[in-house]
Amino acid sequence: MKPNLEGIQPSPSTGTPPPGLLLSLHLFIADCRCHISPLDISAHLTDSNLTPSERSAPHCLCTNPDILIKPADKGGAVAVWRTDLSLAEARNQLSDSSSLLPLNHDPTEDHQDMISSTITDLVTSGDLPPTATNMIVQQLMTACFYLLPKIHKKDCPGKAIVSTRTCPMELVSSYLDTILFTLPQSLPTYVCDTSHALQLFCSFKFSGMHNHIFTMDVQSLCTSIHHLDDFP
Repeated sequence: MKPNLEGIQPSPSTGTPPPGLLLSLHLFIADCRCHISPLDISAHLTDSNLTPSERSAPHCLCTNPDILIKPADKGGAVAVWRTDLSLAEARNQLSDSSSLLPLNHDPTEDHQDMISSTITDLVTSGDLPPTATNMIVQQLMTACFYLLPKIHKKDCPGKAIVSTRTCPMELVSSYLDTILFTLPQSLPTYVCDTSHALQLFCSFKFSGMHNHIFTMDVQSLCTSIHHLDDFP
């Protein structure tokens, strides 16, 4: 069966989770809408309950070059990070020569040419439908590296994030995700997320007497994965 690729297109991030994922959040949003709907939003406000210094504070914080305001890696908290400490952490992670190597040029255009030619050839040969060209990103940007502070760990290290939105593989990855995301659900050891794990634990019973539950964490998971070129 030919794949359906008509709907593949860049989707801007809204930052709003789909409804129904968290009941307490859904109820809070519904309650806010109930209180906001009777208000006349178009009315011009003449008074403010904020002092001039309070009104100027957010702008001063956002434009202060000495600090960075970031969401924390876990917990949904907002963290204020000293810029010099953030830069030092980034340099420390990027200087790890055992996992990372510097490039002498930006490979974005090269990757775009390879993906575009591959998709075009597959469409020409009939292996993919003409709509597969929707997977070719039209407006490119180089991947962006940034850190999220791990405030739950000693010395507040940074979690490395590489945003690949509007990069050559974005739409190909999005399409593959729609095909592959159901496969793990068929595995007997599938756990979706923390909420799913807690549901399993509530009904889980050990068959023997001497059993233990333990968790594992892999340090630098992505950079620890072997590539095919590493194998003989």
